Amino acid sequence: MEKYLISFDVKQRNKPSRLLVSKMTTIVIAFYQSVYRDFNTYYI
Repeated sequence: MEKYLISFDVKQRNKPSRLLVSKMTTIVIAFYQSVYRDFNTYYI
């Protein structure tokens, strides 16, 4: 049955697409200690 399946050349990411909880926590703590009022402005 496997010889009849069509193989697609799908590229897979080696890195996870999400931030780790520890990294996100660090970003949020740094944001609250900064002078920025808008997280989008701070993060960009």
